[in-house]
Amino acid sequence: MISVEEAKDIITNRTQQLPETKMNVVNSVGHTVSENVVAKINIPSFDNSAMDGFSLIHSDIENGVKEFIILEDIKAGNHKKILVRSGECAPIFTGAPIPNGADTIIMVEKTSEKDGKMIIKKGYNSTIGKHIRLLGEQIKEGKIALKKGDIINPSAASYLSALGETKVQVYSSPKVKIITTGNEIVQAGNPLKLGQIYESNSTALISLLKEQNVSDIYHEVGKDTIKELLSTLKDVEKYDIVILTGGISVGKYDFVADCLERIGVKKEFHKVAQKPGKPLYFGTKGNTLFFALPGNPAAVITSYYQYIYPAIQKMMGSKKITLKQSSLPLLQNVRIKANRANFLKGKISKEGVEVLSGQGSHILSSFAIADCLIYLPKGKKDWGKGENVEVHILPE
Repeated sequence: MISVEEAKDIITNRTQQLPETKMNVVNSVGHTVSENVVAKINIPSFDNSAMDGFSLIHSDIENGVKEFIILEDIKAGNHKKILVRSGECAPIFTGAPIPNGADTIIMVEKTSEKDGKMIIKKGYNSTIGKHIRLLGEQIKEGKIALKKGDIINPSAASYLSALGETKVQVYSSPKVKIITTGNEIVQAGNPLKLGQIYESNSTALISLLKEQNVSDIYHEVGKDTIKELLSTLKDVEKYDIVILTGGISVGKYDFVADCLERIGVKKEFHKVAQKPGKPLYFGTKGNTLFFALPGNPAAVITSYYQYIYPAIQKMMGSKKITLKQSSLPLLQNVRIKANRANFLKGKISKEGVEVLSGQGSHILSSFAIADCLIYLPKGKKDWGKGENVEVHILPE
């Protein structure tokens, strides 16, 4: 049995970054940029108005001009060439190009109109260049807009579109197969018989994978027989990751480890000194990673966040592969077995972190309200109220 830290190091060392791919910008959110994105245009690509108002020559204001002859409107998208001379102004709208001659915008709210002339309200002070967005103010052509390793969020995707990009080079996301095992599991929506339970692990795993922007997911159910399990494993070379749940302990009908060995998977480790998830198995075959998780739902989710989540982050080129961490004071005394590490479902507040009730590996109700996992390393039995502990913050 190995430690949590040893297990994480082995997985990280066996995980390879996936190849790069071109992706439509609109579908790229959550992916990592695999090469610098260089601006092909200036943004803005022309001087334009930051608001609705009147464009004029600022020196007129300095010279005491009070009234301005109103020229024709300049709208966004307008290609007309208009020249503003001394004593004149042109009504202008947000995003419209600045006309020749003008160097300042007066907000429409600070003006009035009378007899075809614009009058600036008393007390309004302006400066040259006010309310004008200058060419290249946001980014200049040839400059780096997004760097290799940046994660694309909705704002970054919008930025790429504003630069005229329709596709972006990113790291691929993994192709994943989920195999849920057990004679007792029944798909939700069907009636339960005595001794049966609804299968929830695939729902958890698919949701977690989608949270990491993995979309190529295949799910299959296998009964607790060697024949059925081997059938579910016949096409595993097509996938980057294979996740199995259940059948990985030492029971009479726990055949997963044996079946993985039969198809040529190299066992990297089996069993970690932790709770939940002690029977965790990790193996490799070529570039495919195999994670066999215990069947209890809370153990599945905890193991995913601690081991599978970082592997996917690395595959997809992320700079930060683990969950965000913090150090917070415990809000109650905690006693655990010192011979293993513990991941406890927790809730963060302004005062610190609370250990939730319902810590059993089969209990999902506490996980439904948890926003973190409290990591208590192996080797210490008693943890006191107010003592700072390592907290792994769950994605929102």
